[in-house]
Amino acid sequence: MNAFEHHADPLGEAASEGLGRAVRLTSIGATFIQIFAQLRAERERLRSEQAERSAHAHRDQQRAAHQAHRLRWAPAHDPKWLRTADMTQVARAWGSAVPYVDSDVSAAHAIRKCEERLRELHPHAMEHYDRLRADGLALVEAMQKAAPFFTRDPNVRTGNPAPARPVLLPAEENPQAAEAARLARADFPHTVGETVRATTNRTGTPSGTRSPSPTQHPGQNRGM
Repeated sequence: MNAFEHHADPLGEAASEGLGRAVRLTSIGATFIQIFAQLRAERERLRSEQAERSAHAHRDQQRAAHQAHRLRWAPAHDPKWLRTADMTQVARAWGSAVPYVDSDVSAAHAIRKCEERLRELHPHAMEHYDRLRADGLALVEAMQKAAPFFTRDPNVRTGNPAPARPVLLPAEENPQAAEAARLARADFPHTVGETVRATTNRTGTPSGTRSPSPTQHPGQNRGM
C-alpha cells in the first residue's frame, strides 16, 4: 500500500479527527462545568452551615446576656431591697433592664419600680427626667439629659428664709400706729414734716405748742 492509497480521503480523515477532538473537548468542558457546580454547591452548603452555627452562637450569646441582665434587675422586684437601695444600686438595676423593656415584662416592671425609688432619693433630678419623658424622649435619652441634675441637691431650695419681722400690734396697743392712722384719715393739708411732728407730740414727746399751718383753715382738725 502506497502513501496515496493510505490517505485516499485526507479531508475525511481530517474532519473525523476534528470531530473527535471537539467531542473530547466538549466532554472535558462538561466535566469541568459539573465539577464547578459541585464546588459551588459545597461552598454554599458550608456557608449555610457556618451561618447557622453563627446564628446559634449569637442566640446563645443573647440568651446569656439576657440572663445576666435579668440577675442585675431582679432585686428591683424585692420591696425590702428597694427600700434600702441607694441611688447607684437602683441606677444599675434600671440600666440593666432598659435594653429589654420592649421584650420582657419583668424588665418593664423593674424600670417602673426603679424610677419610683429614684423619685424618692432625688426628686429634683427625676422631675427633669419626667418632664423630658413627657416631651417624648426615650428612656435612655431622657436619663442622659437628666443625669447632671443628680449631682445637685435632691431638694431644691429657692433661697434663704425671709428675715423675721416683728409682729404688728393692733392700733389700740400701739399709740404711734393709732395716731398715724387717725392722721391718714383726716382731711387736712399738712406737710410731711408737720405730720411727723404731730405724731411725735401725740406720743408724749415734750415739745412746744404747734402753731397752725399757714394753709390750715380755722375749725379744721380740732381734735389735734
